[in-house]
Amino acid sequence: MIDAVSAASWFGEQQWSDTEMLGLFAVAMVYLHDVDIPADLDLPQALGVPPGFDLSTLDVSGLSLDDALAAALDLGRQVGLLPPGLAPEELRRIFERFRANRVSLSFYQPETYGGDLHLFRARGQAGMGDDPTLGWSRLVTGQIHIFDCPGDHYTILREEVEGLAVQLRELLRG
Repeated sequence: MIDAVSAASWFGEQQWSDTEMLGLFAVAMVYLHDVDIPADLDLPQALGVPPGFDLSTLDVSGLSLDDALAAALDLGRQVGLLPPGLAPEELRRIFERFRANRVSLSFYQPETYGGDLHLFRARGQAGMGDDPTLGWSRLVTGQIHIFDCPGDHYTILREEVEGLAVQLRELLRG
C-alpha cells in the first residue's frame, strides 16, 4: 500500500451536507494538483475566506450547492486549477463522483486480511493520530511492515517519488 488509509477507517463516517462535501472537495483538489494559492487573492466574499486563508477552514456551508459550485468554479479558475472553458455542469459531475466515492467509503465494511502488508507511508501523513499503521492494524492479521518515505499524501508519487523508489528497491532486493 502506498500511503493509503485503511478503508475500515472510513466506515461509519458522518454524512456531510452538500456544501460541507464541496469544502472537502475543494481542499482535496488544491492539494492533489499542488496549486499555490496567492496570499493576496481576492476570494469570493460568499465563501467567507480571508486573504491568506488556511484551506482547512474553507466553509461554504451557508451557500446552496449551486452557489457554492459557482464560487468554487470561479475560485478554481482564478488560481489556475480549473480551465477557463470548464462548464459548470462538468464541475458538478466531477464533484458528484467525488461525493459518491466518499459516501460509499462510509458504507464499505472491509473483511480482514490474513497476509502481511507492506505500507509505504508518507512522513507528512496527517489525520491518523498515533496509529502508525494508518488503520491497517484493524484489518491485517499478519505483519505490517512500515516504510517511511519523504513527502505527504499528495507529493509521495510526484516530487518525492525517488524516496519511494529507494524503499521499493530495498524491499525487492530483500
